[in-house]
Amino acid sequence: MYKAQLDGFRGMLFLAVFTYHHNITLWILTYALPCFFVMSGFLITRILLRGDPSNKKAFFKAFYVRRALRILPIFYIVVLTCWYFGILLFPLSQLTYTFNIKLFWLSIDRDGSGFHEVFKNWDFGQMHLWSMCIEEQFYMLYPLLLMWTKKIWRVPILLGSIVLSVALRLWFSTFYPELLSGALLPVCGEYILWGCLAAVLTEKRLAFGPPCVWLYGGAILLLGLAQMPAPHMETGFFQFVPGKLQTVFAIGITATIIGLWHDDDSLLSRFLQLRPIAYIGKISYGLYLMHMAMFDLGDWLYEQYPTLNNFNDYTVRLILVLIFGSASWYLIEAPINRLKRHFPMPSFS
Repeated sequence: MYKAQLDGFRGMLFLAVFTYHHNITLWILTYALPCFFVMSGFLITRILLRGDPSNKKAFFKAFYVRRALRILPIFYIVVLTCWYFGILLFPLSQLTYTFNIKLFWLSIDRDGSGFHEVFKNWDFGQMHLWSMCIEEQFYMLYPLLLMWTKKIWRVPILLGSIVLSVALRLWFSTFYPELLSGALLPVCGEYILWGCLAAVLTEKRLAFGPPCVWLYGGAILLLGLAQMPAPHMETGFFQFVPGKLQTVFAIGITATIIGLWHDDDSLLSRFLQLRPIAYIGKISYGLYLMHMAMFDLGDWLYEQYPTLNNFNDYTVRLILVLIFGSASWYLIEAPINRLKRHFPMPSFS
């Protein structure tokens, strides 16, 4: 079921990420990324829970092929292009979706040169792609777990997984607080798990109450958290060293997404359904992949055409990413997406 307000939410989240990466360091903007994680868990779980397929082999083949068509082509095009132009760090880790693990490994030896070499120019080298590694690792493992679990055990297993994730985060924060544990799936995956749990519960058609309560309750909780002192992290990546309130953030985000899913008519939902915002959300995957490369392209253009210095660099970079993101959508992503019709999801009993 398509929800335009979720596309609009994606659009606003992308703009938040873009703004934060542009060195407009309003710290709360960095929590746009966990919103993407929660939404991924929620939407993918809803796809998986349309019913239990009688033929699991056919189901998994269709699911993974469709995911691959959506995710892999443009990812590898962006990564290989950045590699060609020399603006990609650790290409092997990026190409194998293990860059997040590489970042964690570098943080083990902070006295060495590797960690500081990477983080002294954090906005170079497509470092933001660590989150794509999290998503891909999740897509590889979670469907197998969910679809081979009896319905009665899904909620307990998800709750147990959340508890284990929280316990691991607290263990790292107690004994190894300097490590970038938030780059690991078992730690930041708590966000995804909350989205998964919300999807399982909504599929049970539980009486959640007025959707607007969830929507505005979650939004107010997140706004309240935004008033707290900024977390301290030498690199500026608050997600890499998760704080004590990660679970509270996750609950606030999850409540907001539940509200958006069930509420089409509230003022906030109608705002997010506006076509320009929903359009940015529709193409947000490509926008997110390439937006840091547009910073490098913008710097090159400023050198080649000094008159561009008369324009605000934020605006120039945003225009660049919207142009390239739109071209990517219409010329690459949308045509490849249409190939999904050759791999329909099997009917459910």
